[in-house]
Amino acid sequence: MTLEEARQLVRVVADACPDQVLSGYADETWHDLLGELPYADCLTAVRALIRHSATVAPADIRTEIGPLRESRLEQQLIPAPPPDVADDPIRYINYLRDARRRTANGETTRPQAERRPRPFVDIRNSLPARKPSTERDPQYVAAQAYLANLPDLGVALVDQARAQHGDAPYEDLVIHAHQTACNRTNHTRTP
Repeated sequence: MTLEEARQLVRVVADACPDQVLSGYADETWHDLLGELPYADCLTAVRALIRHSATVAPADIRTEIGPLRESRLEQQLIPAPPPDVADDPIRYINYLRDARRRTANGETTRPQAERRPRPFVDIRNSLPARKPSTERDPQYVAAQAYLANLPDLGVALVDQARAQHGDAPYEDLVIHAHQTACNRTNHTRTP
């Protein structure tokens, strides 16, 4: 909770509990006492306390928030630390403390220090360019139509052609698969 949020919380308490005497420094004191807790949790606790009490103290707020934080810790698994953290006992303990605090606060992300960006790999330039449909080999069109009638066998034959010819263009693999199918069934004509 920030100092401004602590001021807002003190204002809520002052408005809801007019008999409670709050000094001019109450916001700073409450920030010192409740600063590590999320503002939303503190506000929820104040709303609950106001229903049955004429005054609200920071200790009451902590008492009210306690079960909420414990239930979050029971319901949410703390993510395993990265391997490089697990090998260093001090970093491991710090990771667990931070992860436990974040979980109790209702945050579900990994601790900020352990978050690493994933590298972006652009594979579009490494793929072979597809030919426009007007430039396609007529054998490919016929082979594709024939293999479409044999979905499982057609896929298996294309996979077999890929194993034999490696990184050949897809059109060549389909034509080879079609030839293999024709040779197996003793059909030499195309559809």
